[in-house]
Amino acid sequence: MKRFAKLDKQVAYRWKLLGDIGEKLTESLLIANGFTNVRNLNRDKTNFPYADFYAERDDVKFVISVKARNRYEFNCDGKRRLNCRYKLGRSCYELAKAAEAQFHATAAWLTISVDSERYSAYFGLLSSLNGNRGVNMSLKAIASYECLANEARHTLNYAELKNTYEIAG
Repeated sequence: MKRFAKLDKQVAYRWKLLGDIGEKLTESLLIANGFTNVRNLNRDKTNFPYADFYAERDDVKFVISVKARNRYEFNCDGKRRLNCRYKLGRSCYELAKAAEAQFHATAAWLTISVDSERYSAYFGLLSSLNGNRGVNMSLKAIASYECLANEARHTLNYAELKNTYEIAG
C-alpha cells in the first residue's frame, strides 16, 4: 500500500492558502527581526519572479523567496515524518539573479514551517544552499539558519492546511 498526495482543486486551494499565510506572516517576522523597508513584491506584480519580498537590514538589501509548508508529511503507515525539503523551484537561481540585478540586492529565502498549533521561521541566503534548489529543513540543517520565530503560536484553522492523502494498491 502506498499513500500519495492527491492533486486536485482542494490541494491547489491549500497550497494557495499556505502561500497567503506565509506572505501575511513574513512582513511582521521581518520587521520584528530588524528588517526595514519591507515590501511585498507580489502586490506590485502577481507571482513576482523568485522574490516575494524586498527588505533591508544593516545596509544590505534582500530579495526574499518565502516558502510556507506543513511541517510534517505522512509515510505509508500513516505516521508523520518531517517535511525535510522546501523547494525553491527549478529556475530559482536564474530568477534570483534577475531579481538581484533589478533591486541591487542579495537573494535570500525565508521558510515557514507550520503544524497544528505552532510555526517556526528561518532565514538564509540563497548562496548558502550551494547550488541546491531546495532548503533542507532537517533538524541538523535548521540549527545553522537564522531563526526568526521558534514554535510561535498561531490561530490558523489547521484543518484547512493539513495535507490529504489517498491510498493506492
